[in-house]
Amino acid sequence: MGNYVVSVDNSKGKTQELSIGTIIVATGGKEYKPKDLFQYKKENKNVITQLELEQLLKEKGKSWLDGIKRITTILCVNARQIEGITYCSNICCGNSIKNIGLLKKLKPDLELIVLYRDLQMAKKRYEDYYRERRKDAIFLRYDLDNLPIVKRKSKSSEKYEVKLYDTNLQDFLEFETDLIVLSTPMVPSDNLMDLAKMLKVPLDKNGFFLEAHVKLRPLDFATEGIFLCGCAQWPKNVQDTISQANGAAGRASRFLSAKEITTSGIVAEVNPINCIGCGKCESICPYNAIDLLESIKDFEDVSLVTKKSFINSALCKGCGTCAATCPNGAISIKQYDFEQITAMIESFLLET
Repeated sequence: MGNYVVSVDNSKGKTQELSIGTIIVATGGKEYKPKDLFQYKKENKNVITQLELEQLLKEKGKSWLDGIKRITTILCVNARQIEGITYCSNICCGNSIKNIGLLKKLKPDLELIVLYRDLQMAKKRYEDYYRERRKDAIFLRYDLDNLPIVKRKSKSSEKYEVKLYDTNLQDFLEFETDLIVLSTPMVPSDNLMDLAKMLKVPLDKNGFFLEAHVKLRPLDFATEGIFLCGCAQWPKNVQDTISQANGAAGRASRFLSAKEITTSGIVAEVNPINCIGCGKCESICPYNAIDLLESIKDFEDVSLVTKKSFINSALCKGCGTCAATCPNGAISIKQYDFEQITAMIESFLLET
């Protein structure tokens, strides 16, 4: 479908070229690291993110909680802002409350406090966590205008002082805590701009990949033969990621299993004699169906290497943008070239 050539460096340091028909973009996402926010620094070991909390529990287990009596979780850290990260990651609140339940099971006498702005619960499982949340923790609400203030009690101590304005109580509260867990948003993976340029697919304003149509083609790019899934498109939980991955695999296999692809007869074609290889058609094509390929022309016993436009008819939608842009009239649309259009106009005028 796409006729891609992919170069892969194997473990032996050799480059192997593969002919690829379809591509699935599944680059995932990563947890945002809130540098210098709420005392999140390298030297402050007891200010961590949700992912770091899960990693510590996995590596050290219950013993890691020895000496910790109170844990404070802060939701929406540097998320849903007026500037910067403006979106909601959808999974942070549910993941945080899930971890609170896990901590309470590991150490029932643990005091848990949650500082939240709003609670976004997707999926029935997370709704159950939400309904039972108050049996495990105390929930205090803050707003964007009055962010919580976190201070380290002393340089030799890992205890922290927290001060906030509770919008429910309409009053200031102060308390100490042994550990602070920050719920940060999911952000796009690194170097996606380079990949987007390589594949000729768009990114949205937040840096995630943009699908062709949110309702009609949620798994496709506008470029034929490339599909996307998971957190490459937007932050998702595991269940939604798996569901979309199955959909993307199904879309790709639909084209790979077909022996022939039937396209519309109304596609663009290039007259190589008139083409001067300026590249305007390639840059303007919304479907990335045009490439500039090297062409060898013999002229007076001298071989000249020039570039000519090549149109992939399987990708072309016959919109006519390239034909209108070509300065030399080298591109026309099948069934709608200039002579045919002129004949249609003349026949219409004769009838009227």
